[in-house]
Amino acid sequence: MPEYMRPEEVDALLKLRSGQAARLARRGSLPATILPGGVIRFEIQELQAFLKVKPVTTPASKPDTTATLPPATKAGGARQ
Repeated sequence: MPEYMRPEEVDALLKLRSGQAARLARRGSLPATILPGGVIRFEIQELQAFLKVKPVTTPASKPDTTATLPPATKAGGARQ
């Protein structure tokens, strides 16, 4: 018999923001079973297999690379 996890357990396991696993499941980015009434459950083996193939990225986990870029200058070095 398969074992299941609740969305908040998946949030903690994957270090996601609260509610992120449920949002990812609703839009089809994480494999899940949505039961009548909107209850979401993640089958552990299915989730493990998915994560081996495709890691989950969220806006919170993407590095901000724009913060360290120098201001743009025009060719020739003079800024206008």
